[in-house]
Amino acid sequence: MKKFAHSFSAIAGILVLLALLMPSNPTASYAAPAVATATEPPTLTPTNTPVVPTATESPTLTPTNTPVVPTATATRVPATPRPEDPTNTPDVPPTATATTTPSVLIADPVITKRVNVNQAQVGDEAIFTLTVTNRGNVDATNVVVTDPMPAFLQVLSVSSSPRGTVSVSGNTVTVDLGSVAPGEVITITITTRIIASAAPPDNRNIASLTTTSTTDDPSNNTGTSEVVFGGGSPATPTNTPVPPKGSPVPAPPVPPSLPPTGAADDSRSIVVLLALGLMVLSALLHWRTRRMA
Repeated sequence: MKKFAHSFSAIAGILVLLALLMPSNPTASYAAPAVATATEPPTLTPTNTPVVPTATESPTLTPTNTPVVPTATATRVPATPRPEDPTNTPDVPPTATATTTPSVLIADPVITKRVNVNQAQVGDEAIFTLTVTNRGNVDATNVVVTDPMPAFLQVLSVSSSPRGTVSVSGNTVTVDLGSVAPGEVITITITTRIIASAAPPDNRNIASLTTTSTTDDPSNNTGTSEVVFGGGSPATPTNTPVPPKGSPVPAPPVPPSLPPTGAADDSRSIVVLLALGLMVLSALLHWRTRRMA
């Protein structure tokens, strides 16, 4: 019981102490947080300074009588230049004017001739081919080919292609071609037989043509061929030099002499062998005599 009494006494003392420590006015107070008070702007004293409109004010526009030209429909009208004003006319290069040079009209018939044999024998056939063409730019008129064949030839046949009038009188062949167009080619074939041999220059045969065209070049109006007589194919030339006339001809080189050979050599060998045999036999006899002594 004493323990409980002491406990209650202690609790009572604590309560008394707490009552003494508490304030006399136990009303609870709440301090509200301080609120910032807005400061009023200072009062401005009016002056005579004019008020400048702010950026938000729109100036008052005074209407005018100037007409508004729409730019979308406006067209530019070039001003008429005055005679004294320079113009901006672009420089136009001059147009080249083609000049036509008149062409020169030329008719120039040409003849060539060849034969099909190189080495001929009497009795062989020789075929001559004559070719006529016009190197000009207009027709060559009244073209006639004449070929007098030499006496060692016998004319067998004559033909002209693609055209031409052929005539033969003795050994003379004549072909009338009339007009020959530019670039046209006419071939005349004369087949002959060799009936005799001929030496230069009698083995040469010349054909010619004539024309009434005044622009003809006479330097190409003849064709020449020749028949070479001989047996077989021509010999191949060699490169052996031919000494000029009057110069001495060098003598052929003399071969070096050799020592004589034959019977004399054999006899000399026999003598030498006999001498050697005698010397050997003498030496043997001398050796044997000394041994027996």
